[in-house]
Amino acid sequence: LDPETADEQGEAGESRPGILYFANTSTMEYQIERGGETVGLGTYDQHAMKALYGRVLETFDDRIVKTDEQLNFRFKNWSQLPDKDLVVVGRELKGIHYTELARQMKVFDPKRDCRPATDEEKATAGWRVVHGKVCAPTPKDHFAWRDFASDSVNGGDPDFNAPYWHVVDKNKKDHVRWPYRWGVSHNSYFHTNDSDAGADAYEVAVNTSKKFEMTYPWTYFRRSNREYYYRGVPSSVADRYFDRMRSYHWQVATDFARGTTPDALMDDDDMRPVAMAQAEIFSMLAKAILMPEPGDYFSATASPDTKPHQPVDSLRLIHDIGRSDPTKVPAFSIGIGEGRFIGEDYNNDIGGSWDYLSFINHAGFTVEKGLALMALVDGRPTLSTITRANFLDGRAVKVNFRNDLPHAIDRLIGGILAEDWESVAPGVLDPTSGGPSVSGSQSAPLLMDLTTRTIAPSRPANQLVMFPNIGYKQQLAAAIFTALFSRLNTDMGLVNKMRVWLDGQMGEVKIPEAEQVRYTDPVSGYTYIARKYGNESIDGKQVDRGIASRMIAHANAMVAAAYETEPGVDAFGRPNLKRDADGQPIVKDADVAGHLGQYVGLVDALREIELRLGYGPLIAGGGD
Repeated sequence: LDPETADEQGEAGESRPGILYFANTSTMEYQIERGGETVGLGTYDQHAMKALYGRVLETFDDRIVKTDEQLNFRFKNWSQLPDKDLVVVGRELKGIHYTELARQMKVFDPKRDCRPATDEEKATAGWRVVHGKVCAPTPKDHFAWRDFASDSVNGGDPDFNAPYWHVVDKNKKDHVRWPYRWGVSHNSYFHTNDSDAGADAYEVAVNTSKKFEMTYPWTYFRRSNREYYYRGVPSSVADRYFDRMRSYHWQVATDFARGTTPDALMDDDDMRPVAMAQAEIFSMLAKAILMPEPGDYFSATASPDTKPHQPVDSLRLIHDIGRSDPTKVPAFSIGIGEGRFIGEDYNNDIGGSWDYLSFINHAGFTVEKGLALMALVDGRPTLSTITRANFLDGRAVKVNFRNDLPHAIDRLIGGILAEDWESVAPGVLDPTSGGPSVSGSQSAPLLMDLTTRTIAPSRPANQLVMFPNIGYKQQLAAAIFTALFSRLNTDMGLVNKMRVWLDGQMGEVKIPEAEQVRYTDPVSGYTYIARKYGNESIDGKQVDRGIASRMIAHANAMVAAAYETEPGVDAFGRPNLKRDADGQPIVKDADVAGHLGQYVGLVDALREIELRLGYGPLIAGGGD
């Protein structure tokens, strides 16, 4: 093929740039664009057609990369399994970032590959014309498939054999086959995942996160589609986004387990993309769990509807959707693109009162919150690892987010179960303070960074906190999935932090009293106990590093708000209740007392889960 001919450059009878116009993409050879549409045949397609019908394979063009330099890239043909692009630099085999790989392979030269687009191309090709130019892929050479050799890429080392990786010309010069990387796995290694092959860990994590956010209107809304079936949406979303992020994290956590250095963390060719991906992956799943409801938001002082979600021990006002005094305007608004409706909405006009369930307007997002929680604590491996150590033990591949982000997981689960919204919930910058907004008056939710280790998590002082659409169902999912999956590797740290027991009943743990926090229920008289793990600061608020301990502290705060008390608390953190002539506690706020009763139901549910699942590690069967 002659890249200089008019037909191939799109200058003849074609109404848009020709088949070769878009050159190589940055991360893959089979280009899939914004809405899932393809933009035409990719370089991988051309390679396949040449191999299948022409029986030729592509090699580096020695006019671009000299034959002795081509051998530096021979390890690219060895295997798809390494997550790094292996290249010989000097005399050292090392992994390099794909952008540096492209530079060394000289895949793009604007002087060589690009030309100005014609007026007709600009008029018809639209966004496919970049910076007013169309470009062709880098030139390739071609040799007959039957002439290629399959042998070692490492000087006779049988561990590095590769199929059809080079051909020797009549001058006894090696020509290295052009290395393509194509993703054929699903929710597995990020460098071979379908449609993401070749990109680094951070890029594929951001891509998955952004796609999750942007596809909400198309996935969850019926939009007059008569065949819309919403019951499969949760499983589909879990597969496309939550499980995919969990598989990416499995690789991130195992990379960190092998150790790293400060220099490696700052090197794009080494661990920097992995380190950046770590927080991005956690934040995406945490945001899915804490997604607020779209709508107008008011504080508890502006709307009675928001009061039930204002914890009595919160230092900040919690904003929620609800009715307001007509004289007041919302503090801010959350648009459909920034939130998730927790429940389904049906069209009563079309379906009527007898068949409204057949005409849904939009699906809900309650199941997905539980599935995102499961993805964070599920320690089951996402792919097969065939190693001697795995057959002997197998626990090393059971990795969840607590292996590398224990602080973040403990803070998130603790905040959810303790209803401490200000410590985990998203917030928006106060519009009255001059903070940025999107879509006019609609604000963009921002998460507080819970992954920090040496710096206390905090949010801007001018940020307004919103209710994260978390209730008993989501809290129950957090308790069940955490207790069920997080200890598969026999690490009981998270489960121990969640452990709560009743004084004098089965499951009681003997620990020093100085390490205990207690709550005595004013109605039943039962005393609940949890272990303290020491305080830390989250957004200026002192909380225990445990989880059950935070729940007990929250229950005690509700007691103090619901009942008449004496000043101070006892050695276990319990308020000193005032009592009437019959010795009964005196209620001062019936609403808070009612909420306390419901919250104790969650504590009882957590205790029941622990009793049912036992107090030791759970041993999982095969599949790993």
